[in-house]
Amino acid sequence: MIRLFQLDDARYIIHSHYKLYHQEYNYDFTFKEFIKSQVQEFMDRNNDKEQI
Repeated sequence: MIRLFQLDDARYIIHSHYKLYHQEYNYDFTFKEFIKSQVQEFMDRNNDKEQI
């Protein structure tokens, strides 16, 4: 692990996943909403043993 997850990382994770999958596979904005919900669930769990 490089470092622990920080709240500011969420925005980067969401944006970078959306950008990559939009460019490579033409995924639309609904994919960005899906990633956003998954990152939010990760943050809500707040499990020290689970890392991104």
